[in-house]
Amino acid sequence: MADVPNINALFGKYFDLTKYRNLHWTGSFEEYLQLVKKTPDVARNAFQRMFDMILSWGTEEYSRHKESMIHYKFFDDPTGPWRRRMRRSLP
Repeated sequence: MADVPNINALFGKYFDLTKYRNLHWTGSFEEYLQLVKKTPDVARNAFQRMFDMILSWGTEEYSRHKESMIHYKFFDDPTGPWRRRMRRSLP
């Protein structure tokens, strides 16, 4: 039994309790509304945050068949066409 490591010691180096408390806020609904007034980004849902992440990489506007299109750079493949890599990885 002496070889069994202490679980608190194992997680202690990966888990910061003060950081966890800062990220996992607790309070009343009224306090939450005050927080939203101060920083409205708190109330954004996961889809909005994902869209913000996609937009952070930038966009390019171009026309295709006389229609204005938006290209999202987030989806660019910096290492080349993904189809070529996929063909190589298939048996």
